[in-house]
Amino acid sequence: MSINPGVILSNITIVRTLSPVAILVLLLVSSMIIASASPEDGKLHLAPLSDTYILKDCSTCKMFNNSELRIGYLAKKVRLNYLPAVKYKIVITNRSNILLKFNLSKVPPGAKIKVARLWLYIKKPPAKSLMAYLYVLKEGYDENWVTWTQRTSDKRWRVPGGFGEPDYTDRVSIDDRAAVGSSIGFLVTDYVSRVLNGTIEDHGLLILPKMEKLSSNDFPRGTNEIDFYADFFSYEGAKREAKTQYIPDLYVEFEKPTAILELSSNELTLERGSSSSLTVSESGTYEGSVKLGFKVVKAPGLKVGPLKVNISKFSEEPGFSTRVTISAKENAMPGNYVIEFYPITPGYNSDVVYYGKVNLTVTVKGGETTYSPTTTTQESRTETSEGTNTPPVQTTTIPITTSTPTTTSASPTMSTPSATKATKATTSPIVVTVTTVQSNPLGLSSNLTLGILGAVIAVLIVGIIIIVAKRR
Repeated sequence: MSINPGVILSNITIVRTLSPVAILVLLLVSSMIIASASPEDGKLHLAPLSDTYILKDCSTCKMFNNSELRIGYLAKKVRLNYLPAVKYKIVITNRSNILLKFNLSKVPPGAKIKVARLWLYIKKPPAKSLMAYLYVLKEGYDENWVTWTQRTSDKRWRVPGGFGEPDYTDRVSIDDRAAVGSSIGFLVTDYVSRVLNGTIEDHGLLILPKMEKLSSNDFPRGTNEIDFYADFFSYEGAKREAKTQYIPDLYVEFEKPTAILELSSNELTLERGSSSSLTVSESGTYEGSVKLGFKVVKAPGLKVGPLKVNISKFSEEPGFSTRVTISAKENAMPGNYVIEFYPITPGYNSDVVYYGKVNLTVTVKGGETTYSPTTTTQESRTETSEGTNTPPVQTTTIPITTSTPTTTSASPTMSTPSATKATKATTSPIVVTVTTVQSNPLGLSSNLTLGILGAVIAVLIVGIIIIVAKRR
């Protein structure tokens, strides 16, 4: 939906001449238009399917159940000689990398990723600020078996430590002054987008420490070994300590996918006992499987199931087109019915659809419907506690057609069983209670309603007086 800036500017000019009440109304309408022009966003917080770390100096150690995720290295100062001057060599004796894997299938197919970020929460800061690099893994691993050299029970890493073909994603500095519970965030929008569009296979993520150049001056006096490790809360550790807010978190924000339905005609006219067909199609903008649902959102009089909707089988692929047949039963009450068709897409509750709806208005023609064989009416009035009478209640016995389902050869995709079954009709009476109520949807008394109406009129009169006064 596009918004014409000229229209908005002209509206601003007009607002200067309107009363305060009218200004508020215009601002409200404008905000609704602008809001409706923006696609609806979806947000997900994903906990890891697996999170662990691997150690270089322990090629058989399995760390999957530890309370921390460790990244960094262990450095040792080794004396080379004494004369003519004392010299040292700095040796890296150990190294630790972090592995993580998330279930990205929870992001609905066709969603456009706006931003994705991986958040880790500090359990112990490093002794010296540390740079961490994030890469996309080229090989899968098994959390229960992974070590520095082994990625599954029977497969080894091509390069020990999981660092095969580099697929760099982001880097973050871990401050040595960081507080416990503070967070660092890696930008992973590109990674998530590539996984979801099928460009890469999702094996998980690898976080490596940058090996800084060290000198003997980096070691405290009297210390020959120091660790430059940073520890983060693991999923298991945060759970054990009842600090679930520190569980590693992959935050994904996306535009909800839009499957846009179109009708070959938005209106249909039927005689009672007749049927007609139209085409429902999807615009092809959605990347994923689309099912088709419908419901009657408006019907005149008693809702006795007067319409039958039959959807032909279709591919459920983007850009599908299918034939829909609408039939009006012999006892259909004349008037306008509105059938709402909506897309059903994976990852969302099909009962709550936010996008892509389209309405069909069905007009049923014919004289008044006479129900037989018997009609009984009972009227009663009861006194309420406030001394007002309740509306009269009319009880009507109506013969209704019930259905014994028998499966047909066709098996169309439908949201209601009646659309996929042929029926054998039997007749049985059903009692429908109709309550006649006066038009007062807010439940206000007549005196209060008149009072509100008078107040509104008074506000309008004051606004007109102000406008006239300003123009003079």
